[in-house]
Amino acid sequence: MRLPPFDKAKPFYPLVMNFAVQMMGFKEAMSIADVLLIRAMMKKIFDSSHVEGVPYELIVSPSVALDGYDLGYPYRDKLRELLPPTVNQPIERLLTHTSPFEIVGPRPLKCRSQEDGIEISAEEIGSVYLADPQRQVEALEVSAGSLLIAAYEALKSKSDRGLAWEFFRHCRNAAAHRGRFNFYPGEPSRPARWKGMSMHPGLQGTPLFSILNDNGLIGLGDPFLLLWDIEQLCA
Repeated sequence: MRLPPFDKAKPFYPLVMNFAVQMMGFKEAMSIADVLLIRAMMKKIFDSSHVEGVPYELIVSPSVALDGYDLGYPYRDKLRELLPPTVNQPIERLLTHTSPFEIVGPRPLKCRSQEDGIEISAEEIGSVYLADPQRQVEALEVSAGSLLIAAYEALKSKSDRGLAWEFFRHCRNAAAHRGRFNFYPGEPSRPARWKGMSMHPGLQGTPLFSILNDNGLIGLGDPFLLLWDIEQLCA
């Protein structure tokens, strides 16, 4: 399903849109990491073979050709041996979309405290994810958790302490405790359920989000649906 149509006049809309943009940014960062991985593997091949890049006609889709360099040709079999498995993209997709391009970050951010702006290097960020893929998971959890925290603070005065609101409250608290449920004594103090999921003491210490495994209670897309339902309660 597509992203629910949040009301632009209500507090959740800018928060949800910001989270959606962050998800797009994470995808781009992981794609940059894949390109950097290809570059590193090709450098090993070129350093050992002393062969320059081989120009060829890059076919990007049926009947559409572009002149360029195919980093995987004629070394596709060698790349399959060198490339470790990746959760981001299948090997064949990497080998098909590896034409070189300049990795460009956003424009420098203006600073009032100094003359120079703050420059964000897309390649450096991609390098961090390439060196430590676990950082990708941590960043996704922090981003999704921040959405829940900010959204709850924006409308907590509207809480009716119903099932969905209580579920929302506990998800917010888990996000604020490094992404794990941390119930205070006596909690959950009221019934808390949403879409067949419920809060109970047995969740203590378990992850809020399920990203690379099934241990978490909710997925990265669930905050969108949860906030949509909460917004309807505040109509």
